[in-house]
Amino acid sequence: MRERGREKLEQGRRLARAGPDISARLAKASQAFGRLSKRLWDDHGIRLDTKISVYVAAILPVLLYGCESWTLYRRNIRKLDQFHMRCLYAESPMYAGRTRSRILKFYRSVA
Repeated sequence: MRERGREKLEQGRRLARAGPDISARLAKASQAFGRLSKRLWDDHGIRLDTKISVYVAAILPVLLYGCESWTLYRRNIRKLDQFHMRCLYAESPMYAGRTRSRILKFYRSVA
């Protein structure tokens, strides 16, 4: 019986550590995004739909690795959303001056 109690306590501790895990995933995804900046994001010869496809295939998996064990709070969701929008803004200067809803609508149509 004590074993089961210890297992539940350990599981609770793992779930409580989701905040630092999310921060670590954001840092790794930001590094991956930064490594592609000169070759992909800053290259005006590459089409936007190609950039978004690379973002979905290469950056989002780095960001969301292990997310099924996260307990998300508003602050975590806000951090993830800010990272996502910052990446979408960085992919194309054509987003400048557009509203958030228009950017997400375009992103969904391409992705």
